[in-house]
Amino acid sequence: MNIGEIFENAPNLEVKTIMTDSRIKCEAGIFFCIRGMVFDGHDFIDEAIRNGAVCVVHSRELSEYVKGITYIMVNDTLSALNNFADVFYGQPTKNLKVYGIAGSDGKSTVALIVQCLSSHFTKTGYIGSKGIIKDNVNIEVGRRMVNAVYLQKMCREMKNEGSTAVVIEVDSRFIGARYIDNIRFDCLSFTNLNTSKMDLSESDEKYFSSKQRLFGMISKDQKAIINMDDEYGLRLARETAGKVITYGFNSRADYRAAGVKLLADHTEFILIHDGKRYEVKTNLIARFNIYNLVNALAILHEDGYPLEELVPLCRKVNIIEGCMQNIRGPQPFNIIVDVGHTVDSFEKVFEYAAAITPENRRIITVFGLPGGRETGRRAEYGKAADKECSLVILTERDSRMEKAEDIAAQIMEGISDANTVFVEDRYTAIRQAIELANPGDMVLILGKGNENYLDINGEKEYWIGDVNAVRNILHELYEEEENAK
Repeated sequence: MNIGEIFENAPNLEVKTIMTDSRIKCEAGIFFCIRGMVFDGHDFIDEAIRNGAVCVVHSRELSEYVKGITYIMVNDTLSALNNFADVFYGQPTKNLKVYGIAGSDGKSTVALIVQCLSSHFTKTGYIGSKGIIKDNVNIEVGRRMVNAVYLQKMCREMKNEGSTAVVIEVDSRFIGARYIDNIRFDCLSFTNLNTSKMDLSESDEKYFSSKQRLFGMISKDQKAIINMDDEYGLRLARETAGKVITYGFNSRADYRAAGVKLLADHTEFILIHDGKRYEVKTNLIARFNIYNLVNALAILHEDGYPLEELVPLCRKVNIIEGCMQNIRGPQPFNIIVDVGHTVDSFEKVFEYAAAITPENRRIITVFGLPGGRETGRRAEYGKAADKECSLVILTERDSRMEKAEDIAAQIMEGISDANTVFVEDRYTAIRQAIELANPGDMVLILGKGNENYLDINGEKEYWIGDVNAVRNILHELYEEEENAK
């Protein structure tokens, strides 16, 4: 691209690569000096030039200017980067339907439900914490790879491969770092605001402010799909200029769920919209997934897809491995694996388990907590488990530089009634829970989902994943049983 097409008074100079990391070699790069929390790109200009930068975009006077290099001074290098990346990749979000999902809980689930349902009608991409989906292929992506340039690049690739829509999980980090400033959202959705996910240094208002900024960016031509049952959602509804559409269980919600039946392997409810009632049956389980599904239905219906066609598709939504996944096998009891890792998410899983488990049956749970995090709140997890569980098996879960046994001891401080045991090896802990379960019991495996590693002593070790561990153990146990006959 010729930089003269974007920057005023710039010479005719072709660049082929956008650079924000001075360490990466490239051909004919344009280097943007971004000031971060720790590093300032202005300090790495020499390295960028050595690695292929032919143009440097900076925001302060430099002590040295290298002959043969083009320098462009701007007031805000981050804004310049966002504008340049947008044009460099052909302004892809101008010609894509872009659905943004923001909030504390459920972003991944809502985004993937939207992608799944939308794909029945048109090729739809996904960008979020679960990687990317483009051209119907799932690709894992490191969290640090995602930035403003990456988002524009992926949207361009999706468009080139035939996608007409893309769903983007809008992380708070994306908002704070201004990665999404030049993304043209057709619709923004808000799930909820969970203060248990706040950094210890943050106040409720500071945590909420990024959501305010995001929804303050949209105009009356864009839609804001908002959870009416969340107090912060109600605030956003009052403060955004976008067209507000609400969802939830509240009788005044535009899309309302009622008549809920929670079952072990599926959920049933009535969706009420515009005076019409739709009977919904879905393989998604738990009350919080009703919020996620109704949110997704509202997004797509507001974009023109008929509910009469969307609702039947809910019977089989592609489930994220390890996210409220009911593992069906030969066992005469329920096993649910979930990746949730906050006190709030634990409480919701326990609440669901209690709702579908007979009073004379037990809830057995297996979990651990990561090292170096929430050290003052670990007893709260124990307290949440103690309320509904008969047996708690504590185990390894990314203990990092701490000892899993020490973390378990802190969790146990919140447990007073449930039988509790510590089993360090996670596979053995899961096996014990399954071996001890009786017909009609509920076994919960929490915290890792299908993540394929355990962080121990600062090193990532291979882990089979909770879903695969359960399946292997069921195969081992029932094969042994068959052989013993």
